[in-house]
Amino acid sequence: MPELSKLPRKVLYAGVAIALVAALFAFEYFRLRSNLNSTTRITQNLREELDGMRKENETFKMSELSDKSSIDKLSEQVHTLAQDRSMSASRQGELKLKVTDAEKTLQAQNRKISELESKLKEAESNRSRQKKTSANLEQQTRSAKANPGMTAEYVKLVENEWMEAVAKTGELDKDLHRTLTELSGQNQERSRLRNDTATMHYNLAVILTEQQNFSAALLEYRKVLEIRPNDPDAHYNLAVIYDDYLKNNEKALEHYRRYIEAAPNTAEAQKVRQWIKDKEFDTTFKFKV
Repeated sequence: MPELSKLPRKVLYAGVAIALVAALFAFEYFRLRSNLNSTTRITQNLREELDGMRKENETFKMSELSDKSSIDKLSEQVHTLAQDRSMSASRQGELKLKVTDAEKTLQAQNRKISELESKLKEAESNRSRQKKTSANLEQQTRSAKANPGMTAEYVKLVENEWMEAVAKTGELDKDLHRTLTELSGQNQERSRLRNDTATMHYNLAVILTEQQNFSAALLEYRKVLEIRPNDPDAHYNLAVIYDDYLKNNEKALEHYRRYIEAAPNTAEAQKVRQWIKDKEFDTTFKFKV
């Protein structure tokens, strides 16, 4: 191999130039390749980010649809609740009107019965007086017939008066019987009206309880008990209101006991008995402490 020093300068410069160009080419090649790889990685990352964004967008759309569905359901529930409240208020108003009408009818029925009772007393008094009159005329007739000094005309007159008195007594008996029958029917009608009125008060109390208007509900349940003192459902519901909402154990115990007395064999009776025992134990324990 010839020594470098002995090569012509032009050849030497050309070789150096070629070597430099080759080196520059190789450097540029590796730089471009590195940039290409970096660009490829960036592109891949961008694609992955784009795919992630697409997935997030799909998830967001699904979430948005789910939220919209939830909002629609909630709106429907609110609408239903508003309708229920409106219906409840409407039912409450209708029941109040019915209760008012029923109480007026019941008052009219009570007046009618009072009039019949007065009529019955008068009929009994008239019948009693007429029976005495009939008995006196019967005695006079017997005495006249037994007295030889009495004329036939007098005896006949007294006997006719007696027969008229007997007939009048019979009419009074029929009138008394009709009055008694009518009074019995009116009393049965009053009993039905009272029961219907109590049921209306009970239904109104249930609606008021649902609306958490407990003070008004208590008044309605008390009206039920004025008519039906041993109504088990009224006592039970009163006990629940006092127990769960008003936190009045004394009143709750009172009405739970009344419920047991009125309905000792119901399915709830055993649970109520246990509740009473627990409450009595708690009350006793607190007192001792």
